[in-house]
Amino acid sequence: MTKIYVVTETNYEYNDEYYYAGEGSGGSPIHAYTDKSKAESACKESTKKWLEINDLTDYGYVAEGVFDVERFCSMSGLTEDEVISSWDSNSLNELVSESVSEEHLIDSLRLSIFEVIEIELNQ
Repeated sequence: MTKIYVVTETNYEYNDEYYYAGEGSGGSPIHAYTDKSKAESACKESTKKWLEINDLTDYGYVAEGVFDVERFCSMSGLTEDEVISSWDSNSLNELVSESVSEEHLIDSLRLSIFEVIEIELNQ
C-alpha cells in the first residue's frame, strides 16, 4: 500500500466574535506529498503565509481566541502582561519580530488552519 500526505486548509469563517469551521469543514486540499516530513513542513509554511495575510492582532478578543496566550508566553519567555498589552494594532507583530520566533507563534495557535491528512492508496 502506498501512502500520500495531503495538506488541507480548514475552511474557517469569522463572525465578528470568533473563528469557526464553516460548512464543508473537512477542508480544501492544497498539496499532496509521498513524504510525511515534507507535508508537515509545507503545512507550517502555509500557516506562516496565512498569518502574514490574515492580521489577527487588530482586536484583542480575536487574538486571545486564536492564540493560547499561556503557551505562547511559556515558549517565548514573555510575560502575559507584555503579550496582552500588545494585542492592539501592529504592536504584537513588532513584538514577535523582535523577540519571538514564528515557530512559537504557530505552535501557540488554537486553530489548525492547515493540517496533514494521511491517505492509503490501494493499488
